[in-house]
Amino acid sequence: MKRFVVLGASHGHRIAETLKNDGFEVTDLTDRGWKLSKTGVAALADKLTQAEVPQGKDTQVILSVLDSSIFWGESNEGLEPSKKLADNRFHIEGRVVVAGRDVLLDRFNMLAPLLNVASKYRTVLLSPIPRYITGGCCNLRSHCCGHDEDAAASDQLSQLERARGTLRDIVFQSKFKSVMVLNPVKLFSGGRARDTTAEALKAVWGPDPVHPAREVYQRIVDELVDALKAAGGGKLRNRGRKRERSAEEDHRASTYSSRSKSRNDAGDRWAKSKGSRGGRHPSGGSYNPGRTWADRAGGSRGHHGGGYGGRAGGNSGWANRGWFKRGRYH
Repeated sequence: MKRFVVLGASHGHRIAETLKNDGFEVTDLTDRGWKLSKTGVAALADKLTQAEVPQGKDTQVILSVLDSSIFWGESNEGLEPSKKLADNRFHIEGRVVVAGRDVLLDRFNMLAPLLNVASKYRTVLLSPIPRYITGGCCNLRSHCCGHDEDAAASDQLSQLERARGTLRDIVFQSKFKSVMVLNPVKLFSGGRARDTTAEALKAVWGPDPVHPAREVYQRIVDELVDALKAAGGGKLRNRGRKRERSAEEDHRASTYSSRSKSRNDAGDRWAKSKGSRGGRHPSGGSYNPGRTWADRAGGSRGHHGGGYGGRAGGNSGWANRGWFKRGRYH
């Protein structure tokens, strides 16, 4: 992989510049201030067609085209999309919210002419990057209401992750199944939960309420490139760059492992003292030396702490739930 084609607005332009600085061949088809519309999509589709970029595994298309169209304002009058005013900037009247499924489906359908061209390449559709988590769109109190509340940024990140999941479902049900939807916040964090928090993002964001600092774009690009390299010429898998653990993280992992082993051993001794290999005990689940504490916590019926003897690890147990199976960026 040596060639990128980036389409979209200002976030896409910054991603393209970051890729250039990293030494990649980049075709920058972005237009700062671009907003999703039928005419705008048709123009981007024409640009991509006329660019005549070679197809194949060495070319990757990045679409950053949804940001300005799914942040809405919620007020007593209802929901209103963001608007570009005389200062050539987008403004939001009321409280900032992320649009729901109906709007996302409408915007995705609007992208069809562009996706018809982009899907000939390996294509990543980036879900929107947060905005207004460090400040409002302007000084008007009626705009971006409550952006400085403690939970505002966290709520927005949760809404954006739900939006990415919705977009992924919409893509899967469309004819553009080869398009991968990735969340820039997950790329920024590199799969580390502690860096996915609003506080971690705010700490490196910078003064611009819409565009984060260069460091954020660099981390997004680094993780995206590593994931694409790991995928090789095949389907993009949700993998990223391996990172060495700090001494503090090693200590936490070692402490947790020791405590888990101690609890497992205690539960095993309890079960043996009862002369049974399938009874109930406080650690949960039936006795089986080959099973971990997390397996036993699920129990045969999926109950935490005290499962029934028999088939290990019920399907509804927390050890089998989604967060044990999610990909790095999903």
